[in-house]
Amino acid sequence: MSRFVTFGEIMLRLTPPDHEVLFQTSGLVATFGGAEANVAVSLANYGEKVSYVTAAPANPIGDAMVKEVRSFGIDTSFIARKGDRLGIYFTETGSSMRPSKVVYDRAGSSIAAVRPGDFDWDTILDGATWFHTTGITPSLAEGTAAVALEAVKACKAKGITVSCDLNYRKKLWKWGKTAREVMTEFAKYVDVTIANEEDCQNSLGITIGSHDVEEGQIDLKAYEAIAREVKARYPGLQRVAITLRRSLSADRNTWQACLLEGSSFFVSRAYDVTDIVDRVGAGDSFCGGLIYGLNRYDSSQTALEFAVAASCLKHTIPGDYNRVSAREVEALMQGSGSGRVQRGNAERYRHGLRCTVLQGLLQAQKRWPRVGAIFFIDFIYSLLSGICGMEEKCFFATSGSCAGAARNRAGSSDASSSRVWKPHRAATGYRPTALAHWMSITVSPR
Repeated sequence: MSRFVTFGEIMLRLTPPDHEVLFQTSGLVATFGGAEANVAVSLANYGEKVSYVTAAPANPIGDAMVKEVRSFGIDTSFIARKGDRLGIYFTETGSSMRPSKVVYDRAGSSIAAVRPGDFDWDTILDGATWFHTTGITPSLAEGTAAVALEAVKACKAKGITVSCDLNYRKKLWKWGKTAREVMTEFAKYVDVTIANEEDCQNSLGITIGSHDVEEGQIDLKAYEAIAREVKARYPGLQRVAITLRRSLSADRNTWQACLLEGSSFFVSRAYDVTDIVDRVGAGDSFCGGLIYGLNRYDSSQTALEFAVAASCLKHTIPGDYNRVSAREVEALMQGSGSGRVQRGNAERYRHGLRCTVLQGLLQAQKRWPRVGAIFFIDFIYSLLSGICGMEEKCFFATSGSCAGAARNRAGSSDASSSRVWKPHRAATGYRPTALAHWMSITVSPR
């Protein structure tokens, strides 16, 4: 059975509501998030066994964080409770031409104080099959860089697959060494590298031609060349994945990815992501999706499509975490991207709901005048028909305007929809109401 381990910092995230700017109002929404924690949440939501490793203070904020991570079914037993504070970051969700903003307040955080030997990697990695971290972790401090390197070396000794999202953050590399100095050594122990073009340039020093990442253009040949150059410099790499984002505005991006595996180069479907809710954590959701896909699908192309679809769904969810299941991701992969309400096969649920509501509607029809009852019942029916998965809608059936009511009066049948229509006349003598219409059909599970 697969067991996944992720290692890195998690922070307290403070965000103004909706699309407000920071401190426009006095209230901020408090949640938690961090690259490796976000990947752990994605994997746990897909049903995988995950352990998350970090350091957090032994205070109420640290307790709340551990409790939240554990709520996803993630193993938190290897979280070191030490240090004085949990890092904080403020994020402001952009709109239209106003970009999103992130402000860090993470200096002196618990994980920045860790040193080699603080984590028992032999125990933590026992039974693990995959280890994931990012370039953010070694950027925090010399100690975290040393601990991250210690971890990937232990993984290599045990034959555990290592994935790393290069995740270059210019604001964080301030402890003495550059990203390139650290990550070029780190990459020697990585099996799966995940990056965008800017990460490759700043972390590994790899640039192909004069392609400018600020232009936001998608040149697949250039990205393939970058992936092949990364693979050439680090022969131990099994796969190189590159995400391709074109930012048209804060609300609309195109999203795609490519994957180099051996000599094969795979390109995913391209998505036009509109009305973005929150793009923070989208890259992490791609990592989680790719790790899951590579472990669960026989096809690398399918694994890549899963990762891209998962990341697209994250754009619709506020907060750092991608709160979707593997089934929901697969539905988008299969083309279900219209946003229509999804209804399951819960026939038992629908039957119970009908019985409960029928009792209430029967009482209402007895007590209220005929006209009022017609309007009330037909209105409730029009709402419940959507909840209960019925395709036919019946608005004011007594007027004869509903085709379903017409079939009802004629006693016809519609075998193709597995609904049996029977002549029905209400006890009061008027033509079938929605209640009569509803009572006279049989609905088979979908």
